[in-house]
Amino acid sequence: MRKVLRITWLDACAKCGFSDYADVTTEHGIGCYLWNGDKVECPNCHHTGEIECEDGTAFVNWEEVLPESVVQTLKEVS
Repeated sequence: MRKVLRITWLDACAKCGFSDYADVTTEHGIGCYLWNGDKVECPNCHHTGEIECEDGTAFVNWEEVLPESVVQTLKEVS
């Protein structure tokens, strides 16, 4: 069953810098254990990422943040 956990020990959001906690959607995780592929969302700006695990350590891989000029150009062409 999927659940959303508020995790306080992940890196700050790459987009807005919010660092109090991140919302992690997981099937198997608990507060101190997360799984590869768990989805992460910043509650402040809704930027997303994914949990990656390596050597028993979980960390968040935030989606790349594009400069505002690139975002504006993409909006204009689409």
